[in-house]
Amino acid sequence: MNERERAIVWRRTQQGLLSDRVEPWRHGTLLEASDFPTYYDFNALRVEDGDPGVEAAALAAIADELQASSIHRRIEVEDEEAGRRLRPGFEVLGWRADRLAWLHRPATRPEVAAPEGVVAVRPAGFADTRALRRAWKAEDPSWGDEPEFLLVEEQAAARRGVRAVIADADGPVGFTTWSAVGEDAEIELAFCLAEHRNRGIGAALLARSVEEAAEAGARHVFIVADDDGDSRRLYERLGFRTVWRQHVFTRLPAKVS
Repeated sequence: MNERERAIVWRRTQQGLLSDRVEPWRHGTLLEASDFPTYYDFNALRVEDGDPGVEAAALAAIADELQASSIHRRIEVEDEEAGRRLRPGFEVLGWRADRLAWLHRPATRPEVAAPEGVVAVRPAGFADTRALRRAWKAEDPSWGDEPEFLLVEEQAAARRGVRAVIADADGPVGFTTWSAVGEDAEIELAFCLAEHRNRGIGAALLARSVEEAAEAGARHVFIVADDDGDSRRLYERLGFRTVWRQHVFTRLPAKVS
């Protein structure tokens, strides 16, 4: 199994941990997590195994039918070329279009310098990151998450065994979260307060997370980034390499005024 295939298997397996409705459809798999209906990652229509051969409008209509019980619509396309072809059509429909780079590196700790002014980079529970996750969501309101989603994240993380690493400098200033199953792991969230960026804190958090995953038995570590974003370049400096590009199309719920 190559790293791209391994990343796809990891993604599918992790989605299945919370989704209690997992059903095949013509071009892939429908996922629904009845306990976590507002958690988009686990309520999605997955397009698998190549180009479905239909246009964005047709897929959107299928999503309306199969995801009728959800307030959002989400279609994940595993094939990079198919996602590139479909993206303009979804953008015309007003859907959010994301191209995500899945990066991989062996589970050996990257060599990074200790960040100046940081007291500790320490393991923590997922719930310990709540204040930092709240600050992150305040920076990027585009997803429109309700305040209670912080608790939804924690409940889902507890069920999946997600753990955290926190950096302290006169209080928590950044965090990462990660999960591991067998030989595979993923660093799922990574954030640092704006006033503490560009000091090496992010690199230190990622290095410690890789180390923690390795101690849990992982040999492969994945991390996901916006393919055009700055974070991907940071991950590359730490030895991560893009192995898969996934296209994700989301129709967000209408805002109630």
